[in-house]
Amino acid sequence: MKNKQAKQKTKVNSTKAPHTSNNKKPSKAEPKQHKNESSIKTKLKKIWQIVKKSLLALLILTDVFLFGSFINHRIQITKEEEFLANYNTGEIVEIDGKKVNYKIFNADKSNKTLVLMPGLNVQNLALLFKPLADKIDAKIVLINRPGYAFSEDTGHEADINYIVEYHRKVLKTIGIDETVILMPHSISGIYAMYWAEKCPDQVEGIIALDIGSPELYLNDSYSTSSYLQDRILNIGTKLGLHRFFVLDEMSRKQHVDELVSTGYFSEELARASMVLGMENAYPDFVVSEAKLNRANSEKVQEVRGENYEAVQKLFIVADILNENYFEKYLRESTLRQYGGNEKTMNEYLKLFKEYQKENRKALESENSTFVVIPGPHTIYEYPTDILADSINSFI
Repeated sequence: MKNKQAKQKTKVNSTKAPHTSNNKKPSKAEPKQHKNESSIKTKLKKIWQIVKKSLLALLILTDVFLFGSFINHRIQITKEEEFLANYNTGEIVEIDGKKVNYKIFNADKSNKTLVLMPGLNVQNLALLFKPLADKIDAKIVLINRPGYAFSEDTGHEADINYIVEYHRKVLKTIGIDETVILMPHSISGIYAMYWAEKCPDQVEGIIALDIGSPELYLNDSYSTSSYLQDRILNIGTKLGLHRFFVLDEMSRKQHVDELVSTGYFSEELARASMVLGMENAYPDFVVSEAKLNRANSEKVQEVRGENYEAVQKLFIVADILNENYFEKYLRESTLRQYGGNEKTMNEYLKLFKEYQKENRKALESENSTFVVIPGPHTIYEYPTDILADSINSFI
């Protein structure tokens, strides 16, 4: 009997699956791990959806802001043009299908003709130059380059040959065919040098208002990042962003106050000049001028010779660091520019003095007279009798 039961027990046990190392029981941790991985993926998908929606919302808000800024800019321009209609900002003539803005000061004085050439991105000379123009005994023709003030951008690169021919076409179109005295400011100095060398029969003199030399500009390091920065400014001003960030109401008011404080500008004229400066800030042609400044300077060095040397030249150097002028008008704003750090500001001023020495040395040539006058780089904003007398004596 016992043997029979033992056999039956053995038979029953033999039906059970053998226990081997290759047939482990499923771990309870594995389903849990799969569940955790699935949960993480679900959370990541939700986070990505939130990020996408946030980016889309940000993009929409940015587009709405930029569109609003552009619309505001166009509205403000319309208002400003209506406002500026009360002021003499010059005339419009069409050349090669594009509008050119020029202005003649002292039209009744016909003994000499001066051609006023703005510095880089100076849009408002038609108004800013008036106090000084009133003291000069000559006719003055301001020619705004493409994109400046109310001159249309032409789509041309700012090659120096094109710039000189642009001015010559304007003079011919408005009926000025006599010899002229060029009056360049800042970067326009190299354009005047080139013009004098290439067209000696047209240029009888140069009155240089704190200009830079080709040698100075050749030492400038205009890089790709500089170009990108200029292009960003260019696009930003087209969209009207400069009205919010660069030339806000506070900075405009500050410059108006600075002009009025000199005693040469009424508040009305100073405010109008600031409005004119907002019309077409940083156009395409200005970006091209900055980009081609080195190449244009090289061309001046290549051709500058006896024609330029023979021309009578008056170099007016702005003595920005003159103690009386600097302490009264510039010290506070310059110190603020350097974060209130007196040491940093003084280091900059030391470098600036060296720069002025090098620039003057590079400009020295035959038939040249140098006059150092207290005032800013935009010397016409400080139209002292000394400045006007120097110009009139040269004429």
